[in-house]
Amino acid sequence: MLESLSAQQRAAFLLREVFDYPYPQVAEIVGADVDGTRHLVARAREKIRARRPRYHASRRQRDELARRFFAAAQQGDLPALEQLLAHDVAHWLR
Repeated sequence: MLESLSAQQRAAFLLREVFDYPYPQVAEIVGADVDGTRHLVARAREKIRARRPRYHASRRQRDELARRFFAAAQQGDLPALEQLLAHDVAHWLR
């Protein structure tokens, strides 16, 4: 389902809906304002409900991604989780 989202939508959705980050923190991470982030998450929810894939991934690719995601989550490896969310997302520390 997450493959139907853009990188920014996927990151915002997971940070907010899965990890329960507050909107201001999600906005800072994804590089958007709070209102824009709320819209990103809302659009992500709609796409997930509609189950519209953005591109095709093979069963093997999906299984490997899930394996890596759960391994990183179980180990508390935040950098690995962030890397899995989107390869082109950058986090800037201020």
